[in-house]
Amino acid sequence: MKKEKEKKTKKKKEKKKKKKKKKKKKKKKKKKKKKKKKKKKKKKKKKKKKKKKKKKKKKKKIIIIIIIYTSSSSAINSIKQSINS
Repeated sequence: MKKEKEKKTKKKKEKKKKKKKKKKKKKKKKKKKKKKKKKKKKKKKKKKKKKKKKKKKKKKKIIIIIIIYTSSSSAINSIKQSINS
């Protein structure tokens, strides 16, 4: 009788443990999803900033080309040096 009771209580305890584990897992999953969403938003912002920088660089190159065409050979050499450095 005692052994049977012990077995039953053990089973009950195991079931409770399993239920607790399941609950914990669900909570963790929810937290992970929230974190992923936040990361995605941050990445999008970074990409936008990079695009703006690229546009600025292109404008600078165009200006330099215009200067080269309208200036003397000595000025061209100085601009070339500044580009290389």
